[in-house]
Amino acid sequence: MYELTAVTKEENFAPLKEVLARSGVKILSEEAPKKIHMFYPVKKERYGFLGVFKFESAPEALGRLSADLNLKGEVLRFVIVKPKKVKIRENESPTRSTAPRDFLKAPIVKKPAEAALTNEELEKKIEEILK
Repeated sequence: MYELTAVTKEENFAPLKEVLARSGVKILSEEAPKKIHMFYPVKKERYGFLGVFKFESAPEALGRLSADLNLKGEVLRFVIVKPKKVKIRENESPTRSTAPRDFLKAPIVKKPAEAALTNEELEKKIEEILK
């Protein structure tokens, strides 16, 4: 299974489907085209229509398909990828299965408060520092 993502000038994907049919691929699914704004002009176009096709094909046919898509003037950009299959394990759930642990709180050690200095003691310390 392969996935073709293409940006075309027009919303009509009939020419793109013709190229796929000529290449001998079997279209499994397709998404409706969406109008997108491109960050920079592609072939002097600022807007395009993005469509995604999932299809089955022999690996040898991909080169021919790519060459045919390059020749189509309506196709601004395209990419063909082989999506990876994602396996979801049945015994694991997406949420955490174990209850959160109760952590022991460290005992709070209170520091003995320092005795407040009197004005006389402060004046003596200031005089010592200034000397």
